[in-house]
Amino acid sequence: MTDGAQYSRNLKSIIDKGAVLKRLSHALMRRSLTLLDLSQKGLMAFDADLIRKAMAQNLSLSVLKLGYNLLGNDGAVTITSALRGHPSLSVLDMSFNTVGDVGCSALAYAIDAFALAEAIEHGCNLTCAQMTANKNGHEGVKSLARSIILNDARLEALKEAEHSRHITDEHTRRVSSIRELFLGGTHIKSAGFASVANMILLNRSFQVLNLSDNEMMDRYLALLSQSISRNISLPLGKIYLIFNMITCVGVESFVNAVWGLKTLRKIRLDNNLIRDRGAQLAEVVLTSISLFVLDLEFNSISTAGIKALMKSIAENNTLTSLTISGNQLDTNASKAVSFALAYNQSLRSLYIDKCSVGYATQRHISAGIVSNSSIKLCVLTGLRLGAVIVTLGFPAEMEHWTNDEVLKFIRLMWKTRNKNSESKNSSNVDEADNKAKPRPVDPATVVALAKSTFLLLGKDVRASLSVKRKHDDSKYSTLCSIIRI
Repeated sequence: MTDGAQYSRNLKSIIDKGAVLKRLSHALMRRSLTLLDLSQKGLMAFDADLIRKAMAQNLSLSVLKLGYNLLGNDGAVTITSALRGHPSLSVLDMSFNTVGDVGCSALAYAIDAFALAEAIEHGCNLTCAQMTANKNGHEGVKSLARSIILNDARLEALKEAEHSRHITDEHTRRVSSIRELFLGGTHIKSAGFASVANMILLNRSFQVLNLSDNEMMDRYLALLSQSISRNISLPLGKIYLIFNMITCVGVESFVNAVWGLKTLRKIRLDNNLIRDRGAQLAEVVLTSISLFVLDLEFNSISTAGIKALMKSIAENNTLTSLTISGNQLDTNASKAVSFALAYNQSLRSLYIDKCSVGYATQRHISAGIVSNSSIKLCVLTGLRLGAVIVTLGFPAEMEHWTNDEVLKFIRLMWKTRNKNSESKNSSNVDEADNKAKPRPVDPATVVALAKSTFLLLGKDVRASLSVKRKHDDSKYSTLCSIIRI
């Protein structure tokens, strides 16, 4: 970037920041803010006092986003001082602000500093703390973890007092537990991991935990896993362990810990070192919990791991998103993916970028998709589906279609055919047969159905796939009355 371009960019940032702060000053008078987003505005420590005043004047403010600024420790101390007693603020995002131990401790103080009586009078409603990519360090994280533990203990005491009719439920509503904690890239080290593990052991409200990019090794994950397994009341729903140093050893301890955990819905383990054994362990997880999202990209997984994973995907009925990008898919691995896609009825997103997929591999995967009469797939990356399916016999006009258009066409094609089959066979098929899992349809039938559907949609076939759903319904009804494959 030239000096002139850099000068223009800095000048624009200063002007934008000035305009934002001016509008914020006017907004203080209205006292009606519920969401304040000041991300990427070039804010510095001396701007924090105006934000503090905005918090004090707007008691309905529930979301405060301050990510990607330069607030630092001093700014964090100023802002978090307004947290105590704020009745509504539940989400605080201070990611990427060069906040260190001092700032993190200030946030901890905002949660921890007041005694039980003061908590009843003022309360703290914070439920989400976003501290990603700050220099919190292990001391800051230890302080924050300790404050969360004490705050949870206070909340439990309030609930017991309420149950004993010593206070009203209004008091407990004024004090909330941290449910979402983002500590990605915060350099928490060994002591920090120990503090987080202890916090998880004693917590009954954690739903989202992000420990990405912290050089987490297997022994730290084992420590965390032990806390998860011992805390049967933990409602953990999402866990992010991206960009760490976790191998299959750590994954094994984690899998054992979350086995049967009814609340867990999302696991992100991408950019680690889990390899084939880790993928095989992930396959075990899919049989024990109702997971929605699984991300294993860039983990050096080869054919053996992919095969194990896909065997479970074929039978799984809850997973909606799978990411295996950055893991090589050879012909044998692609056959396993094809098998899974031919049977799975829940997957809506599949990401296979940078998997070195060759021509044969792409054909296998595409064949699995088009043969599944109950396919739910809406997003596919890593190959151009249109260019591949025409080699399978689909209309040549579809070669340059986007993946989104192709997948819409395939779902409409099968939806129409299935509706006709149900109407035709409703009186002849018993209930047990009706519940049987559909098998992949033979290639000749698939191609014939694709061609007939394409013809019936007419010349504006691509446009018809983009219209609103209410218009699709009439098109769909017409197709149902015509197609007989």
